[in-house]
Amino acid sequence: MYVVEIGLEETSSEEKENEFCHQQLLLFLYTIYSNFLPAKNMIETFIGPRDEKNILQLALSQSKFEADPSSDILNLIWIEASKQRLFGIQENDNCLVEAIEQILKSNNIIDRVYLVKRIKDEYFENAELINALHSAEYIVVSNQLTWFEHLVVSLLIEIKVPNIRFTKTPDFKPFLSLQQCSTVHELFVEPEPISRSLLAYLAVAVNVKNTFDLALIINKPFRGFNRSFFSTLRRISSNASMLPGQLVLSYPACMTASAATSTLRIDDAKLLKTSTSGLEHLANTIRTCQDALSGFLDDDASLASSSQFGSMSTEAAADAVRACFTVTLRAFTRPPRLNKDPEKTWSMNDIKAAKKSLNERLEQLLSSPLVKGCENLISSTPNRPVYAGGSLQGRPAYRLARLFLVYEATRQVAPPRRPDTSTMTPQCTPIGHRTFNAFFESPAPQDRTPQVTKATPTNASKTPSKAEKTPEQAVSSSTFMLYSPCS
Repeated sequence: MYVVEIGLEETSSEEKENEFCHQQLLLFLYTIYSNFLPAKNMIETFIGPRDEKNILQLALSQSKFEADPSSDILNLIWIEASKQRLFGIQENDNCLVEAIEQILKSNNIIDRVYLVKRIKDEYFENAELINALHSAEYIVVSNQLTWFEHLVVSLLIEIKVPNIRFTKTPDFKPFLSLQQCSTVHELFVEPEPISRSLLAYLAVAVNVKNTFDLALIINKPFRGFNRSFFSTLRRISSNASMLPGQLVLSYPACMTASAATSTLRIDDAKLLKTSTSGLEHLANTIRTCQDALSGFLDDDASLASSSQFGSMSTEAAADAVRACFTVTLRAFTRPPRLNKDPEKTWSMNDIKAAKKSLNERLEQLLSSPLVKGCENLISSTPNRPVYAGGSLQGRPAYRLARLFLVYEATRQVAPPRRPDTSTMTPQCTPIGHRTFNAFFESPAPQDRTPQVTKATPTNASKTPSKAEKTPEQAVSSSTFMLYSPCS
């Protein structure tokens, strides 16, 4: 029986925060998604919880939302948008939700809500999926849950999984135990910049459409691009009906002497010409990372050798992922010959230490129950050798890379601290409702925005003015666009 731990133990120590064990819930959902749902896309990559806010902020900008909401307001907006993504837009067309879905689709990335939606949609039609969900044991180890953990636990109780228990309230039934849990804002561990860049190279090698990770590596190592270059690259690629990563890999082949046959406009081509050296270095690094994952590097040619069935072994797949990190390391040792990096340059010892740490965590993943004895999770898809029509992107190295990115994403969520001042009260959010379905039902108006006491001669001075809204009113005002039609 597979054991799934839900929740993170409380901590009051900054040091302990960086030592917490991997959260298992997200990995479990991803394995269910990978093993029991029909494969639709072999090169999609997962975006972690910490980066979901980047998607929301980009969607808000595309929806022409002019205000600058606080972090708390963004959390509430994301929960409301997640509701509509899971159960469909119930009212008028929604610009924000449509923008979020389009961003995910165009970048070929998936997030936690997408995993839950796919499992939810497939649940009643897939007997193997039902058996996998009901045969696992779920242990809720904390009485402080994030909104996503609360969502999943509510769902598990709703479908009556037989093996779910709460360590804080072992004598209560699951529903009553869940009622004793408070819902807190997610806290995130600050990313280690070098490891984050190495992982971003891995993500872009698997999925070149991933603009979010491309932005992290475009100037690492320093390639002479200024701070506005990525915005310029996005605009130029949009003019050419391409994504930035596709433009990088096709440059300079996308330009020709004739304006009639060139993919780029003349003015856009001139803007990129001054950055040719840096773009070529970036493109060559990405291509070599892709060669590493495919097992076709000159010094790693043995990785491409096939077994009697023509597929990579698990160990060969792991070697290919390690080779991708090695390629990235070499990129830092051989940067373009440009002016000195205006920012502090990472030392080679620090880069090697980050690479070693990633290799160690990859080994932890390979020895975990997720992979050990479950090699089908990273087996070739389709299950055919390359010479018989199999896909390089479906080879085990690509699947292992995608799984490792999810594995690393589980490290982003930090345990709650005591005392937690960011507890989200049930009166202002839909999280305090009873069941999974009710969790995603909009709260009643009186719950969402409590009534403000009318001004009287004795309390008139305490009544908020029109310019000074209460927190509840601010929440209501900031989410109005979730229900407004697209213009």
